[in-house]
Amino acid sequence: MAHADCGEERNYFTGKRAEKNQNQINEIRKRKRKEETESLLKNKCEKLKRFSIQQQQQQQQQQQQQQQQQQQQQQQQQQQQQQQQQQQQQQQQQQQQQQQQQQQQQQQQQQQQQQHQQQQQQQQQQPESIFTLPYIYNDILLWTVI
Repeated sequence: MAHADCGEERNYFTGKRAEKNQNQINEIRKRKRKEETESLLKNKCEKLKRFSIQQQQQQQQQQQQQQQQQQQQQQQQQQQQQQQQQQQQQQQQQQQQQQQQQQQQQQQQQQQQQQHQQQQQQQQQQPESIFTLPYIYNDILLWTVI
């Protein structure tokens, strides 16, 4: 009977040892799974961080490009305005030139009129032409004024 008790006791301790070993194995597996999960989560977090940083950089680049485009548009508008101003100035200059030409023409016309008037006055002031004709009357030489 004592032998049987020893065997059972041995089986009991062997079972306990096996159970303990199994528990240790389970703990190790749990720890490994936990570490793997943490590692996966950490990797995902890092990927998300990198992705968000890339997105921010892209957004910044887009904003910079938009600002550059706006600046270019403003510069183009300014250039157009300057061109318009130059055109207006040219038009004004042309108008002034036309006015000057008209004034010159008027002055020329006035001068011509004055010359014409002077000629008329001179003609009026000059006495009519005097012609003298010689003729003989009773053997006397006489002159007639016409």
